[in-house]
Amino acid sequence: DRIDKYMDQITMERDVKLETIKDTIVNANAYIGCASIVEALEHGADIVITGRAADPSLTVGPCVHEFGWAMDEWDKLGKATVAGHLLECGGQATGGYYADPGYKEDVPEPWRMGFPICVIDENGNFEITKVEGSGGIVTEGTIKEQLLYEIQAPSGYITPDVIADFTEIEVKQIGKDRVAVTGGKGRAKTGKLKINCGYNDCYIGEGEISYGGRNCVARAKLAAETVLKRLELCKIQY
Repeated sequence: DRIDKYMDQITMERDVKLETIKDTIVNANAYIGCASIVEALEHGADIVITGRAADPSLTVGPCVHEFGWAMDEWDKLGKATVAGHLLECGGQATGGYYADPGYKEDVPEPWRMGFPICVIDENGNFEITKVEGSGGIVTEGTIKEQLLYEIQAPSGYITPDVIADFTEIEVKQIGKDRVAVTGGKGRAKTGKLKINCGYNDCYIGEGEISYGGRNCVARAKLAAETVLKRLELCKIQY
């Protein structure tokens, strides 16, 4: 109900003013930060259901609550944002898209991929691990690949809570399926929020999984095996 105030804003995808689609807009959702999550936890909530929250904020919120961080301790918020960024895509940090048979180290049983677990301290330094006995791996390689995922400028990863700086991060293997991450930083947030705006235009439907590069056939075969194994685990007939 506030969207009319922003008709002069330039859209990221089309580089035109929002007013060009004014009559076709059907929804507009702001990517909110961790403040409301912190408030809910302070009121004793066991489960917090958010709106369109930024992915790293789901980790930043519990850290702010648990450690009593101020909302302008930018380096700590930046470090927690790094942790949230590593957790946000689940199995990607435990080998989900790291797998490249015959080229990189093998990722065991990707059809039983363990989700990443973050153990973080009051200064924002942390380690990533996973459930013992689950599939996948946690290595410097899997963590580094996820660090680069969708961050735009490494020195300025903009979130609603902080602008995180990834440029001095250090990643170190400290044990089997245990990787320590230090060196994240942050600076003051922009004070603006990203809006996801949907509008009626046309429709398109497609579905495919594509693999490119010199090892594409091996990776595609592993993907097919993973899907079939997952179906077996779920006892789905195919």
